[in-house]
Amino acid sequence: MKKHIAPLLTTHRGKLLLSVILFVIGFVLAALIHGLSPETFTAKVFVGCITVALSVCGLGHFALDALWGKSRPHVYSWLIWTIVNAVVWFNQLTHGAGPGAWSTLMMMILSGIIFLISLYQWKTGHAEHKITTMDQWCFGGAIVSIIFLIIFNTGPLSILAATITDALAYASTLRKIWSHPQSEPASNYSLNTIRQAIVITAIGSYNFVTLIFPVSLIFLNLVTVALIFIRTRQLSK
Repeated sequence: MKKHIAPLLTTHRGKLLLSVILFVIGFVLAALIHGLSPETFTAKVFVGCITVALSVCGLGHFALDALWGKSRPHVYSWLIWTIVNAVVWFNQLTHGAGPGAWSTLMMMILSGIIFLISLYQWKTGHAEHKITTMDQWCFGGAIVSIIFLIIFNTGPLSILAATITDALAYASTLRKIWSHPQSEPASNYSLNTIRQAIVITAIGSYNFVTLIFPVSLIFLNLVTVALIFIRTRQLSK
C-alpha cells in the first residue's frame, strides 16, 4: 500500500489529487453525520462541512506525510492539541457554536492520530527533535492549564485556559522549526489559517467562548508560517 500512496506525496499533481480526495471525504463525512435533509442544510451547515473538509484535507495530508517519514511532528505539541481540541469542542458545543464546532471535533480526532504517529517516531528514534527543558516546562504549564479546564468545565475561564494551553503547545513546535524548518510543512499551517477564518463564519452564536480560540489560532498559524519561511531562507544562505 505504501508504494502506491507514497508517489502521491512526491509530485505536485499527486499532492493536488490527494488533497481533493481528502477534501471530498471530509465534506461527505460531515454532510452524512449532519443529515442531508434540505430543510436543515443551511448556509452555516454548508460552511461547517467546508471547515471539516479543510481539516481532513490539511491534517489528513500531514498525517500521511508523517506516516511515511516526510514530516516529524512534535510529540508534546500534538498530545496537547488533542486534549485541548477535545475540551474546546465541548465548550463550543455547549455555548451555541453549532456547525462552527465541527472543525474542532475533527481536529481532535486527527490530532490524536498524528500524536500516535509522532509517538512512534519518537520511540523508534526517527524524530528530528529532542525533548528539551523548554519543552518540559511548556508541557508542565499545559498540564496545569488542562487541569484548570477540567475544574471549570465550561465557560470563559476554561476557554481562556485552552487558548493559553494551545499557545504553550505551539512554543515547542516553534522551537523545533527554528532548528529544523523543513520538518514542518508551511502549507498545513497556511490552510489552518484559512480554515479558522471560515470557521468564524460558521459559528451559530458569537461570544467570547466561541470566538477566542479560532481567533488565537489564526494568529498562531500565521506566526508559524512566517517562521518556517524566515528560517528556511536564513539556513539556505
